[in-house]
Amino acid sequence: MTPEEFVNALREIVLTRAVDSTLSSIESASGRRPRRELVEANAWYQGLSDEDRAQLLLGAVTSEEEPTEVLGDIGEALLEGGL
Repeated sequence: MTPEEFVNALREIVLTRAVDSTLSSIESASGRRPRRELVEANAWYQGLSDEDRAQLLLGAVTSEEEPTEVLGDIGEALLEGGL
């Protein structure tokens, strides 16, 4: 595996987890007292059509993040034992 392949694989794992986690939080807005922002995001998300939800997901997965953001995500995943 080349360094570029390693970084790409790592990036895919980190981005997939970040998107999955964010969508899960927005879709359910669970908890005894979810934050107001989360409740508002949930209401907005529930109002989207299936097509708009798919576009949102596609945009989140294919967006180009700044390298420092990717490194921050990787660091978090390493600290949480996810990698």
